[in-house]
Amino acid sequence: MTKIYCLVRTVLLVTACALSSLLFSSVVFAGDVALIANNAVTEAFLNQKEVKKVFLGKKTQWENGDKIIIATLDGGVIHEQFVNDFVGKTPSQYKKYWKKLTFTGKGKAPKSFKSEEELAAYVAETAGAIGYLATSTASDKTKTIDVK
Repeated sequence: MTKIYCLVRTVLLVTACALSSLLFSSVVFAGDVALIANNAVTEAFLNQKEVKKVFLGKKTQWENGDKIIIATLDGGVIHEQFVNDFVGKTPSQYKKYWKKLTFTGKGKAPKSFKSEEELAAYVAETAGAIGYLATSTASDKTKTIDVK
């Protein structure tokens, strides 16, 4: 009886571990999100408030006067983590915010991309562009902006 009990207990523990790793495999931390910009952007860092202002369209120019072009992801874990941690909104709140600005003529929604690779390519090719992606996706074709 004890051998069967041990075997059942072991199987249950292994199953529980496997299920928990599946459930929590998409957890992303703020350190897993990189803020990227076109290589011509002169800023090396932004503080948290500046990042929020940029992605809400309230800061529209870089320090040198160049226009800021915002690039976002359409959705996904990285998008959700970024808007939650850096903008202080849920993805649906962020989308509604930009729809309202667009509808009232007070702003134009950021260009959005289905993949991090597309976003990175756009930022690399577009002067003044800023976006975000997984830290592991960052490349030398864009610069990483530190958030202080």
